Formats: sequence, C-alpha cells, structure tokens
Amino acid sequence: RYIAPVDGKVVTDSGGYSFIKGDIHPEKIPEMIDCYSVYTESEREIFDYIFSLDIPISLKFTEFNTVNNIYSANKKSLLETRDLLDKYPELQDKFYFVWHFKIKEQFAIWKHLYSELEMKRFVRNHAVGGLVGLKKAAKIKFAPFVGISFHILSQYWSGFHAGSSLRLHYLGVYSKSDRFIIAFIEKLFSAYLKNVAEVVATYDSINFVHTARMNAQVPIYAFDG
Repeated sequence: RYIAPVDGKVVTDSGGYSFIKGDIHPEKIPEMIDCYSVYTESEREIFDYIFSLDIPISLKFTEFNTVNNIYSANKKSLLETRDLLDKYPELQDKFYFVWHFKIKEQFAIWKHLYSELEMKRFVRNHAVGGLVGLKKAAKIKFAPFVGISFHILSQYWSGFHAGSSLRLHYLGVYSKSDRFIIAFIEKLFSAYLKNVAEVVATYDSINFVHTARMNAQVPIYAFDG
C-alpha cells in the first residue's frame, strides 16, 4: 500500500543495488528472475514504469563476477522480459532498459545482449545504472554518464522507435553538478531532436530522504488524522 503524491509515478526499481551489496545470493538468481517476471506480468497495470532486472556484480559473492556468469544471468532475465514485452506491447511504454558501462567488460556484455536479443525492437526508454558511489570509487569529479548518454541516443536513433519520445533515467544521482548535467543533456538532446521527438530526462536519489532520516536536528511532525 502507498500514497502517491499529486501527479506522482509508481516506479519499480531494478534491484541492482541489493544484488551488488550481496543481499541476494547468486544461487537465488533463477528465483529472482521468476519473481520479477511474475510481478511484471501481474502488476503491469499498477506501476507507471519498471526497470529491467539488474544483475551486474556482487561485492559479497565475488566468485560470481565472471563475464560468463554476468552474461548468462542477464541473458536469462532479458529473454523472459522480452517475451513479456512481446506478449503485452503496452509494457514497452513502461519498460526501461538499464545500461551498465563503468568497466569495459561490463559495457561489452550489455552492448552484446542489446544487439543479440534485438532489444531495439522493444526498448523505448533507457536508464543508466551503476552510478551509486561511482565518483568516489573512481576518484573523479566529472559526471561519468555523458558518454553512455550519447550511446543511448545513438541506439535510439537506429532503433525501431526513433521519432517517438526518448526517456532517459539516471539511477542513483544526488550531486548538484550531476543534476545540472542531466538537465543540460535533456536540453541538448531536445535540440538534436527538435520537431522530431520529446526528450525527458529524470533521476532518482535516496540521498535527501537518508539525510533527513539521519539528521537528529530535522523535526518530525505527526498528524492526528
């Protein structure tokens, strides 16, 4: 149960962060994929958007982190998802394909899967994953998602849905500079696609809620209904 804000959207997360942290054992991946597929099908009229199931790496179960394991797990997941997108075309408007790019081998896997499974036939919306903690880990200050954004633009333009709206989402963004770059990318891509398609760029962040929750100086108000 939830209370949606005015004009609020219900978005189903990709689950990648939980897998990365090690909350899900690799042996549970088949069960996780099945649960995702059942949920996607049964709740398809409830949520507004849903991200592709995210199985990048595991920081806890490092034996999983081979090219073959990551490729096989995500291929199985995307094959089941593709069947649903084919069965329920209305899902294509709600589905976001999550790209991973932070290491070369990882990017190669997602590029290969997108091509091999002909996801361009189904994907209308794109998301950039693996951004949580990336700046700190890589010791960089610049926005690391500019290059992948242009890659997505290229995939969109050569895909089956060129000319329809282009939706971009950035998973795990909180800094002001990154939010500015996202707004800039939206403006730039809108100029590229002027009179062709609408461009909508969005992001999510737990930072604001987490900051308020951990700050004892922030007052908490209770309302007597």
